Parts: sequence; C-alpha cells; structure tokens
Amino acid sequence: MMKNFLIILAVLLLASPLWAANRVSTALDNSNNVAEPVALSIENDQALGGIALAVKFAEVGSDVMLTKVDFTGTRIQDVEIKEAIVDNEKKTLLIYAIPLQNNIEPGKDPIAKLTFSGKGEIKFEPTTISKQEGISLVSIDAKELSFDTDFTMVTRTIPTSFSVSQNYPNPFNASTVIRYSLPENSRVRIEIYNILGQKVRTLVDEHQTAGYKTIEWNGANAGNQTVASGVYFYKINAGKYSEVKQMTMLK
Repeated sequence: MMKNFLIILAVLLLASPLWAANRVSTALDNSNNVAEPVALSIENDQALGGIALAVKFAEVGSDVMLTKVDFTGTRIQDVEIKEAIVDNEKKTLLIYAIPLQNNIEPGKDPIAKLTFSGKGEIKFEPTTISKQEGISLVSIDAKELSFDTDFTMVTRTIPTSFSVSQNYPNPFNASTVIRYSLPENSRVRIEIYNILGQKVRTLVDEHQTAGYKTIEWNGANAGNQTVASGVYFYKINAGKYSEVKQMTMLK
C-alpha cells in the first residue's frame, strides 16, 4: 500500500501545475532548549496538490538523531495521506502529504514538529532522496518542479567557547550575515567601523542567552543610509571575549 501511495505522490506532483509558480520558503523555530521540538514550515501563496519535501538535517556521522516527527496541530494534520521517512544514518528526512479531497491551502504555518536527540549541530539543507524501497521519488531539486527553497540554520546545542565567524557573503552587496557563539549568557555588543576607525553602526547591544546566534547587517549606517563601497570591520564584545574581523561591501 505504501508503494502505491508513493507512486501516487510522484504522479500528483509531476502533473500538478500548482507547484509551477510557487515560492516555497522553509523556516525553522530556533531554541536552545533541546527538549522542545523544531517547527518545520513551508510558505506557499497558492493551493498545493501535494507536498514532497526532502531535507538533510545534520552531517553524516554526527550524534544528532531525529527521534520523532509529529503532525499534530500542523496544517497537514487532517491530510488523508502523509508520511515521514527518516534515515538517521544518512541524516535525511522526507515528508510527503497527499490530500485526497481538498488541496493544501496557501499559508506559512508548520507542517511538522521535529524532535531531536544527541549532541551536535542541526543544519537543514536541500537534498535528493532518489529511491525509497525501490520506488523513485520526487525531491525538491527535481527538474519538473520549479520553486525556490530558503532554509534557515537551526542549532540546538550550547557552544563550548566564544567565537565569531567570517560574515557571509563576503564581499557582499545588499546585506551580509554574521554568526557568533556564546557558551554562556553574556552582554553582547557588535559594532561596525569604517576603514578610518569611525563607528558606522551598532548592530547588537543587549544581554543574550547562550547559544548560536546570527545578526544581519543591511549595509546601512545609524541613520539608515546605505554606506559607500569599501572595507569595513565588525567588532564583537561578549563577556571577556573580543574580536575584530574585516569585510568588504561592493555596490
């Protein structure tokens, strides 16, 4: 019976024009409480004849395990045919849903709640699951489907040391993201300086809980005016930790 469902899924998605113009955005709730599930959502602006979402949730060989996929209280709770296929060895997850009567309406609420165990970083990435029990499946990068995915990294463990990563992208045009780690609750201050040492903007100035953090700079100064192309520096102070890194803005 399951194989028949999977065949139906492939036919439905390949034949359904509802996917053609859709932009699908996957977002995840971020929490440092390991006991809480991660809410996995898609955003669609048109009704869907079915969903097939394939993701890799951690690096192969890591200690992270996906222990539960719960559809209760989600937007596909009442969909007649739905399944989650988890491979904790390859760290992949396939979620599919096929409504037999009504389409999946436009929205952006969660489609599943995921519970993890173990230690390590949870990083959601698009992936290909080409076969399951000998049946070819539709995955998010299938050429027949035309839509975009936008995944947000979620980390569920507490880092062991302070650190700040190189901004990405770098060089950048419109905006760039800075990631940093706090092993303990800390007062955090992140500032942007130009090549003359003049402060351009303060991005963060607050007390934050321990965990993996991100902050985006949109290339604007304190007056919300876009700065000129050139070399800039971002400085982080968190507790006794301090570091400066260089970045380049190109217009």
